Amino acid sequence: MSDNENIDITNLSEGKIDKYIQQLESSILKRSTIYGFDDLTMMKQNQLLCKLLNQQGLLALQKQNFEQCIEYLKKAEVATIYVPEFKVQTFNNLACYYRKMGKTRTALQYLQQALQIELQQKQSNSLPDIYLNLCAVLSQLERHDEAIQHIYLSIIMLQHELLISSFQKQDLKQDQEPTLPSRQSSVQFVNTVKSNCNENKKIQERMSILVVAYHNLGVEMEHLKLQFESKKIFQSALQLSEQCLPQDHQLRHTLGDITKKYNHEQQQQQTNEQLALKPLLPKVHHKNSELNQIYKSVSPKQLLKRNILFQQQKIIPYKTIKFTKKNSLSETYRVERDRIMSINVTTEVITKSQENKDISNVPYLKTVLDTVNQTTIF
Repeated sequence: MSDNENIDITNLSEGKIDKYIQQLESSILKRSTIYGFDDLTMMKQNQLLCKLLNQQGLLALQKQNFEQCIEYLKKAEVATIYVPEFKVQTFNNLACYYRKMGKTRTALQYLQQALQIELQQKQSNSLPDIYLNLCAVLSQLERHDEAIQHIYLSIIMLQHELLISSFQKQDLKQDQEPTLPSRQSSVQFVNTVKSNCNENKKIQERMSILVVAYHNLGVEMEHLKLQFESKKIFQSALQLSEQCLPQDHQLRHTLGDITKKYNHEQQQQQTNEQLALKPLLPKVHHKNSELNQIYKSVSPKQLLKRNILFQQQKIIPYKTIKFTKKNSLSETYRVERDRIMSINVTTEVITKSQENKDISNVPYLKTVLDTVNQTTIF
């Protein structure tokens, strides 16, 4: 096993990696029984084993081979007993698995453990990723207020990390001289180019994570009914993706579709508002025309015409004026008045006779009432 300690695992195929994992497990078991758990070689092997198991677990998760994924990650969780520095990475990957399987509460427990471990470290590079995963899990649990707080922390830390790396890169450029490399320094020049390429690749990966964080922030704002803010965040995420993601990247297309949807909804809302205002315009115009007519009716010209007509009517003699005849309703009014008076008199006689208990006049009173009723006009 000592011959394979410095092997390049990136050039191994999937089948060879599985064999190498089995060799590591058997070697760790032998060395722990012979030399104990404090053996330095065994600790290095545990570190390599943890790294390989997490790598293979994520590959299996991407291929949706869930049984193999959880097998790798559970082995990695056992290996973290001897290498606790890999606990955060392993718990993070386990949370991704359980979230994919729909067990969000279990995923939340693993992420909270990883967060507690990482917050105790002096220097941490995994906090933005943990906060990003916490946002996704809390959003599935419909705890959007907590989710948006975690995504804000993730974005702030990612931006800080990228700013620091850009400043360091500028300082390195200023220190380097633009001279051609000599034969003695050619190897050093190649190493610096490789390190710069690796650094650029790392920055690009972190930028892509920042785009994902912007996307999740827009989603959480949409859940909290902050439509205007959500639209602005998605537009910023699209601009950022156009700078750091390749043209055929899926996230870039997703952000483009989201911004198109927001623009279409805004245009449709504007057209609906215009259609709602159209019926009000004729009414306003009609009112203005009425005001114009009123103004014309009381204009000085109209008042002058009225005064002239009034003066002409005064000059006309009274004999030419035709008086209207007496209203025909006056006769009807007189008959109705007499009928009501006779009813009132009759009711007084009836009440008095009832008080005196005089029943002899009852037939006469009935006859009078019948006569009165016959005179009604209705």
